Amino acid sequence: MFYRKNVGSKERVARLVTGVLMGACGLAFFGATQLGWLTLGAGVMTCPP
Repeated sequence: MFYRKNVGSKERVARLVTGVLMGACGLAFFGATQLGWLTLGAGVMTCPP
């Protein structure tokens, strides 16, 4: 289970950057196709709460 207190600030920042990049690249490379939306969703789920 993912607990917020167990994740350091560096990892939290890395997850945020990774999630934003996944979302942006998903829509930039695949457009508004199903694969693009899937990649965007995966990026959003990667971001910390």
